[in-house]
Amino acid sequence: MGVARIPHPGAISGIPPVILRMAKELGGYRTNNDPMRQQETTRSLPSGGEDPRLKEADEELDISTFANGFVDDLRGYARAEKRYLMLHFSERTGTLMAKGWSATVVIACAAFTLLFLNTALAWALGEVLGSMPSGFALVAGLYALALGVFMLVWRSGARERFIINRINDLLDGDDLS
Repeated sequence: MGVARIPHPGAISGIPPVILRMAKELGGYRTNNDPMRQQETTRSLPSGGEDPRLKEADEELDISTFANGFVDDLRGYARAEKRYLMLHFSERTGTLMAKGWSATVVIACAAFTLLFLNTALAWALGEVLGSMPSGFALVAGLYALALGVFMLVWRSGARERFIINRINDLLDGDDLS
């Protein structure tokens, strides 16, 4: 009758569960010689020589079967990761397109509204001043003044803030690393 050593489960780490289970069934093995980490128990082997499960274990622990399974798992993971990235990219693209179309519609409506309001303002100013061209020139002068103020603000840092905000919107808080 022989004695087999079974290591404490905490002493075994990083070993695939199939091999760990086989090791436990077959009587265990030493992972290191540190007596503080190795807590052993003993178990009696059946009399009559060798454990019959050893022959099964040799057939079951074929490295090519393990490697093929590992490669299949890696391929499955790669396919799942590719699918996830495609879905994530599609969602971001769809969101960006929806925001773009929404902004286009809002800008077009605002432009036509502003056009008609400015035409009405120019017409009203032209009647007050007694000259239609003077009313339209005054409204055009207001737009030239607004454009000058915008260009000063834009060149003094508003452009950089706008670009950074668009990048942050696109990344939506995701870390680049």
